[in-house]
Amino acid sequence: MPRRMHEPLASEILNYIRHYISEHGYAPTQQEISRRCYISRTHLIRYLQGLEERGVIRRLRRKHRGIRLLLR
Repeated sequence: MPRRMHEPLASEILNYIRHYISEHGYAPTQQEISRRCYISRTHLIRYLQGLEERGVIRRLRRKHRGIRLLLR
């Protein structure tokens, strides 16, 4: 069952990841996302888990920039 998320914030996180990848060619770090979206890294991890459970992203464990978009 997907985690409950505040949808506007989940959309903001996803849009930032999309924009960052299109601009730089690689994913942002968790620290960059949490700074940009004004949330703690703990909350960010929960949102990333929720997005992953929904099949929107895939997180690559032990990778510095380990976020891959599955749906564009």
